[in-house]
Amino acid sequence: MKKFLIPSMIAFGLMACSESNDAVADSQTTFEKNQGIAENVETQVIAYAKGDGKSLWKHMEEDGNGFFEDHGILPTEIATPNKVKCEDGLKMDGNTIYFDEMEGLYLEGSLVKGVCGNALNLKSGEVAPLSINMIFPLEVGTVEFWFKPNEDFYDKSARTLLGNDEARIHFFVQGDRIVFQKNHADKHFFVEGEVTLSEEWNHIAGQWDGKNMSIWVNGKMVGKKEHTFGYEASIRHLSDYDNLLVLGYKSRCCMEGPGQYSSLTTSGSYDQVRISNIPRYEVPEEIEVPEDTTIVVDPIVFDTAYFGPVTPIVEDTIKIEVPADSEEISVVPMDPPSLEDLEKFPNKTDWSCLRDHILLYEDFDKKDVNYSITLTEGIDGKAGSFGRGDKLVLDALDEEISQGMLLFYFKPSAEFFNTPDAALVGSDEGRLTIQKSGNRYYFFKNLPDNKIYVSGEAELVDGWNKFVGQWDGKSISLFINDKLIATMQTNTVYTPSTRGKGVAPYGNAILVGYKDYCCTTGDDVYAYGEFDNILVTMDLEYNLKDFTK
Repeated sequence: MKKFLIPSMIAFGLMACSESNDAVADSQTTFEKNQGIAENVETQVIAYAKGDGKSLWKHMEEDGNGFFEDHGILPTEIATPNKVKCEDGLKMDGNTIYFDEMEGLYLEGSLVKGVCGNALNLKSGEVAPLSINMIFPLEVGTVEFWFKPNEDFYDKSARTLLGNDEARIHFFVQGDRIVFQKNHADKHFFVEGEVTLSEEWNHIAGQWDGKNMSIWVNGKMVGKKEHTFGYEASIRHLSDYDNLLVLGYKSRCCMEGPGQYSSLTTSGSYDQVRISNIPRYEVPEEIEVPEDTTIVVDPIVFDTAYFGPVTPIVEDTIKIEVPADSEEISVVPMDPPSLEDLEKFPNKTDWSCLRDHILLYEDFDKKDVNYSITLTEGIDGKAGSFGRGDKLVLDALDEEISQGMLLFYFKPSAEFFNTPDAALVGSDEGRLTIQKSGNRYYFFKNLPDNKIYVSGEAELVDGWNKFVGQWDGKSISLFINDKLIATMQTNTVYTPSTRGKGVAPYGNAILVGYKDYCCTTGDDVYAYGEFDNILVTMDLEYNLKDFTK
């Protein structure tokens, strides 16, 4: 494999493939001898065993890429070149800096017939670390490979294809879209396109050329965005293998920009991974190029909450894209609700004695307001109907709230169920936001530079659905139709943004029907349906103990 690497890479190129099953067995024996886990140690990693389809990815999930370094779970030899000449395969040339033809076995997986010679098949949960640690910069470049999905590939809502831990390079499939990530420190860059992979071999490529980043499937460009940056390796040094390219597993880190919040496995066959120091494919100029999709996040995001670094990021280092054109924002004024209004709420709370605790209220029945959206019949009185391009800006919540809830009623349209990502109600920076991404619903209650949220799956009814995002000083929780969807322990309170409207154009105003890309799931999204009885109050709708016994 050395002849496939430029000289500067030999120093950090990892061992790759072997044509011999004996080498796999020898490596396995060495690992088992070095395992040495004491019986009285409470926290133990799962002992790797040959043929255990889950163990390696489970180790990576629990211990990260450092597990390779600590326990010697590396490929066993320099990758074996393919001596078969194929007309349809990728070729090595002077611009190829890495080329793995998948001719030998890794610790997991099996050999199958490939595009050119052998290919490596990975069942769901099997992992193959490649022999490249991408610690070098590339101003322009292309990463490409062949992939053939197994029958159960689409049994999961999302699957990884190839990438490194912080998604400095990462390809994954989520539903009917394919995503190519090229993250930088604290900033997510990605491009996506709609595609259903063929049951046969698919050629997949991601490239950046100094003007755009683009993703290609079977010779067709399926997504493109303006992008002027090169490839940057991670320098966080969480592990010596932060930049290692891996097939078969991706941790939950660093995918929240394109809306993926959990770790991923794969299921399929791989052949011919090639990395080049040039863009290989000509990008059509006539296609409209949107701006970079970016989101400001800390690079490590835990399961459903992240409380940030020990030293907070100072405000003047925050980089958030601001719309170039100024938008005149019309805010609907809030008048305190009457007791008659409060009686409309079909819930268990006696609002008559809690009127002073209400911080925001909208029922779409104000006679002196000229609503910019269509009014329909609501739960009691009028409701607001929203579609793509519609939004309503309510009052701002500029004071800290130690405990409280965001409550509203939502009646989805048919388009809502057909849309992967949709807005509901919330603020610009996700300080108090409920929205949908994929088949999950999220309640964000962010702090400066820290995402704090819970999420869970739920099925909405065709009629009115009751949403409640609640925080009580000990936890945050999301309820839909009086059912607990997700909860998490945290003593954080509602904290308004102080960044100013130059960074967050809507400030702390509550928006109905629209959420921009910042600070939640990563895209500008709209709502599709009707809203009624939107309420923010310092009182709580539920006692969490009733749901968690």
